Amino acid sequence: MDWKALNQMDFEQIDRERFGSIDLAYDVIRQGGSSGVVFNAANEIAVDAFLGGRIRFGQITQLVAQAMSQLPIKPVKDLVDCLKADQEARDFVNQQLEVSTAAG
Repeated sequence: MDWKALNQMDFEQIDRERFGSIDLAYDVIRQGGSSGVVFNAANEIAVDAFLGGRIRFGQITQLVAQAMSQLPIKPVKDLVDCLKADQEARDFVNQQLEVSTAAG
C-alpha cells in the first residue's frame, strides 16, 4: 500500500448481520476473563474445519457463538487458566463438528 498516495479514508457502519463475528468480538471486550481465549480457540477449530471442507463459511461464526454462549467464562489468573479454557473451547467445537457430521 502506498501510504503517501492515500489521502482519504471512508468509514461506514458495520453490517452486523453480514459480519456477525463483530458482535462476538465486542462480547469478548465486555466479558473479559477467558472469553478471548474461547473466541480464539473456537475460531481456529472452526476455520480449520471450513478449510478442510467440513463446514460452510457461515458456520464458523455459528460455532464460535455456540462456544462463547455455552462454555463458562472464567477469570484468568495465569497461563494454566488460558490453556484450560483453550482446550475446553477446542474440545467443545470438535464435539459440535462430530455431532453435525453424524447427523448430516
